[in-house]
Formats: sequence, structure tokens, C-alpha cells
Amino acid sequence: MASAPSDDHAQPDDYDDIEHLERGRTDAHEVSWALRDLNRATADVERALAEHMHLRPMDYDAIGHLMESERSPLGTLELAARLRISPGSATELVDRLERAGHVARERSPRDRRRVQLTVQPQAVDQVIGGLTPLFRTLDDLADEYSEEQQRAIADYLRRAAAHTRTFMAGLDADNLPS
Repeated sequence: MASAPSDDHAQPDDYDDIEHLERGRTDAHEVSWALRDLNRATADVERALAEHMHLRPMDYDAIGHLMESERSPLGTLELAARLRISPGSATELVDRLERAGHVARERSPRDRRRVQLTVQPQAVDQVIGGLTPLFRTLDDLADEYSEEQQRAIADYLRRAAAHTRTFMAGLDADNLPS
């Protein structure tokens, strides 16, 4: 195990302009601010990977949703719901991804009327290949923590992700927080 991480907390000079603005408007635990920073950095990585793959950010998001649902493939309507776009917009998006060779439309083996979407292996390879260097860096960072600390961090992050998904599921035009 490498040396232990420092106990230094982020200081005001470490915050970017967005975090300065947000911290001035709401009170939250330091861990929540760190997670917010990680979420923003992750979104930046995903935008860069989308650009690298010559995709629009939403097209890259669609590939991510399709990869996550590989065991239970989505149709265009389900993808539209996940992306919170209209079915017509989802059809256009899938058409683009299909033309680019990233996605295929296939008949469901259980219900031949249903068309399901599958990500092509080369697209999966591009996404995973783009993320692998980051995963290695994050694994090296994790190695700086004890196994017990790693379990606690992983538990917190998974539970935070579940709470974030629950929060997102409750959002709609009539239920936005003020």
C-alpha cells in the first residue's frame, strides 16, 4: 500500500468559479461537495470521449445506456425515456448511431415484433478503451487507502449513486426543486 492520502480538505482557493457560486447558495457536507466536483469532472471526461468518438454528447449517453442494459436490451422508446427525449428524437439518434456502426437494431428472440438495440463491439471497445487509462489512475489512487477505507468509499459512492438515481426519477417538469 502506498502512503496514506493527506488529510487536507479543499480550501476556498481550490474551488473553481462554479463551486464558489454553489457554496454561496447552499450548505452541504464537504463529502457532498467533493462528489459534486467528481460528477462535474466525470461529465467533462464523457464530453471529451464523445468528441473523440465523433459523437454528440447525447449520442454518447445513449451508448452508455445501451451498454448498461445489455442483459435486458432497450428499444427506442425505452431509450427515449432514459434520455428524456421524444420518441422521434430517439429514432433520429438511433439512426445516426446505426449509420456510424455503433448500434444495431435487432428483432427480439422472445418477441419478434419487438426491435431491440445493441451496441456493436467496436463501440464498446472505444468507450472502454477511452476509460481504461482513467480507471488505472483511479485504481492507483484507491491503492493509497486501506481495504477497509476502500470498502467504505465504495459503499458511500454506490449509495450516493442510488440516491442520485432516486432523486432523478422524481424529477419532472412539475416537481423541480426550487
